[in-house]
Amino acid sequence: MKKRILLLAICLLCTGCSSPVNSRSNASVEISSASAAELIEPIETDDHSAFEAVEAGDTETGGITQTYYNPLHAHAEKDHYELSGKIILKEQRGLIKIEAPEDTDLTVKGSITRVMGEIQLIYLDSDGTSVTLANMETDGDQTLEIDTTVHTKTGKGSIYFSGSSSEYDFDLSLWPSDDINYYLP
Repeated sequence: MKKRILLLAICLLCTGCSSPVNSRSNASVEISSASAAELIEPIETDDHSAFEAVEAGDTETGGITQTYYNPLHAHAEKDHYELSGKIILKEQRGLIKIEAPEDTDLTVKGSITRVMGEIQLIYLDSDGTSVTLANMETDGDQTLEIDTTVHTKTGKGSIYFSGSSSEYDFDLSLWPSDDINYYLP
């Protein structure tokens, strides 16, 4: 009996079953701008699972086989919400979900910097209306400054990146009215 238990423990150890099932975490945060003055822990993630694939990729596609952030920083300041990091984009990826209890305006400020590929930053409203906040279709390392305001309708909306085989650095701030809730996808 002891021999079987020892053999089972060795099998689990060798196959990785004793290690955490998923080292990635899908962090979720709900922040109301009315309570932004309260102490809120910053969120930072580092996902290196496909980094080597991008670095060793071919020139046509960049070797991008997944969509992920590496890293992603998200936190609330006194009067706005900040998001920064790097997006490795195969197709499309949500950046943040927004829930507005009433119609209001949301200002998006910051920049996105091209490493490779083409990308769009899009706001999708609760009624399905989409607004392009940024569109990068140029070659070379270039930074696009963003300072735009969109009207959000009551309900849930989202801001997401869209593109193909792209890599971009971003540094964005969301300047909402009171009571907008934010959720990381």
